[in-house]
Amino acid sequence: MKENKYGKEKRGITIAKRGMAAALVIILICMVSSCGKKSDDTEALGKVVAGLGDDELFAIVEAGAKHSILLTSDQTYDDGNGNQASILCEVYYEEEDGEAKHLGTLESLGTAYPIAYDKSGLYTAGGHEVKRYEIDKSGLLVLAEGVYEIYDENGDATYTRETGVGVETVTEKEFMTMVDAYGKATVVNFRYGATDA
Repeated sequence: MKENKYGKEKRGITIAKRGMAAALVIILICMVSSCGKKSDDTEALGKVVAGLGDDELFAIVEAGAKHSILLTSDQTYDDGNGNQASILCEVYYEEEDGEAKHLGTLESLGTAYPIAYDKSGLYTAGGHEVKRYEIDKSGLLVLAEGVYEIYDENGDATYTRETGVGVETVTEKEFMTMVDAYGKATVVNFRYGATDA
């Protein structure tokens, strides 16, 4: 099939956008490294960014792991506070061999609960739950802690906490402590992407 000149131009623009997006991620990581963070993940994360589709945005966050964490999403929305937020994103992290690895997907339960982060990890939430994820020492994405509000048939609430060692009953105050931590966390802002370059 013969490609017209407009198809070649569009493909050229897409390649240029990806190159500029990769350059943006390198600059962003260099800025982070000037604040005392390691910059050895620049190349690995840059390769992932360069391969993103035109509708995919990315964010690089510092969430208590050894390296920066790359989050990508093609489902973002304006949260009304100046953020391009998302309730669904892919998580990438540098392995020991220097390559970026896809660790999994994070998902919150509705636009009122955008994915957020702080120095202790990445958060997802819903109307009756909050989960905090970490990158463990072996470089895996793990659920560090999840709290849940469960109602019985009489409308009475009980609260549980899930960790790597199991599930336990907790108080409403303990549940609310986790809800408050999520509320204070920074909403992930997917500002940079191939289409913005």
